[in-house]
Amino acid sequence: MNDRDDSGVLAVRLQAFLRALRERYERVQQQGAAAGVDPATLEGCLSSLTLAEAAVRYLDLGADPAASRPLQVAVLGPTQTGKSTIVNLILGMPAAVVSPLAGFTVHAQGFCVDGAASDGEWTRQLFPGGTRRTSQELRRDELDAYALSQVAQDADAQARPPTLPPCTIWDTPDFDSLAARRYQRGVLETAALADAHLLVLSKEKYSDLAAWNLLALHEPLGRPMLICLNKLTPDAFEAIPQSLRARLAERCPTLIDAPIVGIPYRASGQLAAADVPGEVAQLRAWVANLHIAPRAKVSGVQKLIRRHWDDWTAPLCAEHEALQAWQALVSAALQEMLDAYRRDFLDHPQRFDSFRRATVGLLALLELPGAAGVIGRVREAVTYPVRRLLAGGRSWLERRRDPSAVRRRTLAGEERVLFDLIDELLVRLERDVARRCDAQQPGCAVWRALGCRLEQQGDALRERLQAAARRHHESFAREIQAAANRLYEALRQNPALLNTLRAARATADVAALALAIKTGGTPIHELLFAPAMLALSSLLTEGALGAYLRSVESELKQRQLEQARAGLFQGEFARSLRELVAGLEGAGVLGVPPEALAQAAADLAAWERQGSAAVEPAA
Repeated sequence: MNDRDDSGVLAVRLQAFLRALRERYERVQQQGAAAGVDPATLEGCLSSLTLAEAAVRYLDLGADPAASRPLQVAVLGPTQTGKSTIVNLILGMPAAVVSPLAGFTVHAQGFCVDGAASDGEWTRQLFPGGTRRTSQELRRDELDAYALSQVAQDADAQARPPTLPPCTIWDTPDFDSLAARRYQRGVLETAALADAHLLVLSKEKYSDLAAWNLLALHEPLGRPMLICLNKLTPDAFEAIPQSLRARLAERCPTLIDAPIVGIPYRASGQLAAADVPGEVAQLRAWVANLHIAPRAKVSGVQKLIRRHWDDWTAPLCAEHEALQAWQALVSAALQEMLDAYRRDFLDHPQRFDSFRRATVGLLALLELPGAAGVIGRVREAVTYPVRRLLAGGRSWLERRRDPSAVRRRTLAGEERVLFDLIDELLVRLERDVARRCDAQQPGCAVWRALGCRLEQQGDALRERLQAAARRHHESFAREIQAAANRLYEALRQNPALLNTLRAARATADVAALALAIKTGGTPIHELLFAPAMLALSSLLTEGALGAYLRSVESELKQRQLEQARAGLFQGEFARSLRELVAGLEGAGVLGVPPEALAQAAADLAAWERQGSAAVEPAA
């Protein structure tokens, strides 16, 4: 792929990014005050984005020889400056409809002169999404329409030099009236399409801020510009152009040498070419002598994009910084949660039950084969009536209590700690997000949208985190059983102690069974049986075996910490919380992914480095 092909690919990708960004800005604009964005700032970004996106698109269009278009000239200007009149003067005929009403022209209307075919291939790419109409078919309620018609210079016009080359002269709507925002896109689309701009001002309008904002917007494009000062009275023919030059030098220095043509004011009747032959000749000569270098045109589009790039992307960067702040907030909250888990469970002498569960597993392994099963079944049968009675009593009490509190009391120690920490985590995150929703802070729209999502999905998120905690607790049961097996294997290395423990376990089981029979299976036997089991457990903690048990306990605790850290806190918890911002939508949120912005910035930089490569063929 050569440099020209590379340049075309980069331009196409960049144009797609600008189009997507413009659409997102338009969506924010439609949200109104709820977006929390300054309307003037938003309007400025939309104007420059629309112009830049169209300008890149028409560069790509020009790269196709079959779509090569003739010279395009856009006649621009504020309301009631006489744009349609100037179009007619250049064409030498009343092609554009002239009206004294402000905002009368609301559609872009192109007039193809002589060899510029109005039905050529190039016309099929104009005004994407717009509808082509004839001038008579245009309706004021169909603002996305445009007109393109063929005109021929009459004999008188052709006899008066200079003769216009094949070209299209565009009459455009104003950009400063109250309703201009409704049809602004047509103005900007035409300006981007045009190879040259003819700005029509008047004595009353030449100093308006809207006119100078337009000049500042179009200046980076570097398109040839002629300024026509229309409706000048005799006393203004020298003063107004001089004042205009001074302002150009101050505000738009690259346009300081732009030709200025003054048109006299006529109080009555339509101004005809015969009334100002010298001025008409200047206008037509400027059009006839236009030559647009493709490379300069590409460079102008690049300058336009670069000038406004920071303004367009500043809100995106603020959103990305907010997303990074959320990730940091989640990481800090999860680290504190992990520290609390270690303090409130792993290092807590009563709540940490993993090693006790391993010990219970070891006691099961110490049961005498055959006898243990018989004793267990007899004991279960004896205690069955009382257990059923107690179960019924508990059920009656639970129905009179808060179900969630009942469920929480039935949880294992680790689950109860994790569930409490999950509640604290969500409360903390909701509080921290709410603090960042200040409308004056960059990226506040992201925080507002995130707060809404936390509120809407809070219960589902809590259930998801609790389910992850439950899975972690259940999965660690394998590690606990493995610890019990390691303890049993250690006992097998000491047969005397193993046999002693088995005998003690069998004696304790028989004593517990006899006590259960005498008490009718009431819970009192468990209380009396506990010291016997404690004595059995104390045998395990004596001597070298006791040291090994303590090492197994420490190792079990470390394994549980690592599994909670990697699989739960840094795994499912972190994933669930970070996924909250995926596809985040809300008032004022542009929602462009950081990867898309980085790719667009890289494409722009690469396209600028290829400054010598033209997207469209040389004339």
